[in-house]
Amino acid sequence: MIKSAQQKTNKQETPESEQIAAALQVTQLFNPETPGNGGNEQEMPADLAAGIAKKETAATGDSAPGVGAPAAGWLRNGGSGAFSSDGSTAHEMTGLADPRPQKSAIQANVDGIDSRGNITGWGWAPEKPEQRLDVTAYIGEEVVSFGTANLPRADVKEAGHGDGSYGFSLPLSDALLDGKPRPFSIRFEGSGTEPFAIEGELRPPFRAVRGPSAAPKAEEPVGSAPPALPGGAHARGAPVYVPGQYVICTTPYPRPPYHVDGWYEPEEEFTWIRGGEGVIEMLLRRPLGAYTFTLDVVPNGVGGRLQTLEIFFNYFRVGFFEVTEPRTVSVELPAEIFILRKTRINLHCRNAVTPSEHGIPDDRRLGIAVSGWCII
Repeated sequence: MIKSAQQKTNKQETPESEQIAAALQVTQLFNPETPGNGGNEQEMPADLAAGIAKKETAATGDSAPGVGAPAAGWLRNGGSGAFSSDGSTAHEMTGLADPRPQKSAIQANVDGIDSRGNITGWGWAPEKPEQRLDVTAYIGEEVVSFGTANLPRADVKEAGHGDGSYGFSLPLSDALLDGKPRPFSIRFEGSGTEPFAIEGELRPPFRAVRGPSAAPKAEEPVGSAPPALPGGAHARGAPVYVPGQYVICTTPYPRPPYHVDGWYEPEEEFTWIRGGEGVIEMLLRRPLGAYTFTLDVVPNGVGGRLQTLEIFFNYFRVGFFEVTEPRTVSVELPAEIFILRKTRINLHCRNAVTPSEHGIPDDRRLGIAVSGWCII
């Protein structure tokens, strides 16, 4: 992937002045309150006006109602732009003459960076609706990610943009997921279409290897293997869980013995719940007062739908959470709900997603991922 990115960088041409002007214009469409756009009347230079005369974006104006509002990961750019004091935009300036031969214009939007560390948005060439654009993310002149704008977006289709399959999701490396804002340039290219860029500052999410509850105490057992019980407790149908043990749900540890149904095999950072529900079973002694169940979870981040996690303990509903980003959730387990010989925890996920339905080569049905859990 790095080699392909370098090859793509070598082929990248230096943007012409009109491309840079268009990029600055679109940046301002995202940032109508940028200092320098209000107060005094500003006159658009003739060469800049000519450069953006035929460039419209779907981030504002009547061409794309309700589509393309920047997400939380997008920060306002402080650069100057071609706005008048009354807030008019390039979309309203289509009457200006453009002496250059016309090429197919690109309309595009960058939503921001989602909780999984992917830059998301959409882009298309209205005069070539069958074309899928190449999308490349740069920091300075360095290519940090690239892909194709070919994912289905219902909001884009509803706005009247072709078949709507113009979305993109560009993954970023873990080295960039440190929560620090950086200046990105997202460039769009297609055959016979003038390249187009959107520039601005994006804040990647912070990705910790584990949540706050992940660090086990020195005196606690580490790992997933439960201790053997005298009398053959495993033979009675469930492994024994020792309160305080942090169950690691990542490789190189094997699949935890408590995960009895609805789980995929562990991966480097977490274990996915298969579909809508994952089941945990164990033998657990009844507490004198109450336990606390703590779970480190990660949303699948595909499709843009809100994911929720509902927790049932011995068929009692004990918690409900919205999972929009990696987080740690906790619920109390009072002694009164220890009504079964074999403790059962059901993790119910709403809006499980199959990535292949969104252009990602993965046919699994993914709910929410779990990196580890503990009862104490």
